[in-house]
Amino acid sequence: MSEDENGFKIVDKRKGESSDVQESPDIPENSREAAGKDAEEQKTGKDSPGSEFYEVSFDRYLLQLATQALFALGLVPNPITKKTEKDIPAAKYTIDLLELIQQKTKGNLDENEEKILEDILYDLRMKYVQSIKK
Repeated sequence: MSEDENGFKIVDKRKGESSDVQESPDIPENSREAAGKDAEEQKTGKDSPGSEFYEVSFDRYLLQLATQALFALGLVPNPITKKTEKDIPAAKYTIDLLELIQQKTKGNLDENEEKILEDILYDLRMKYVQSIKK
């Protein structure tokens, strides 16, 4: 059984017992080092000290979903292909997902988060309606 500084126990349910994490001999040493670094970055929520790019926050999650909807509406070019591509069902799905998040988090958001979510939904709904009229 392993326990980190927060008191969490790691249990391997496949074995049906508690155990320490063991390294696999098939994984190259540099991969183990990278995996350890990734795990540490996930704990801190940042890719490097002082970097806010990977900071985990509800606001950033909402903006990520909004960006996906804008891609699907063909309003923002795909960063890989540099082309705008319309996928109306995907845009509707993302907007519906944001509406679900709004319903399920009602009463649990601070004023700023609630305002951001309302503004994003209003903007995306208007853009969706304009997009399907064309």
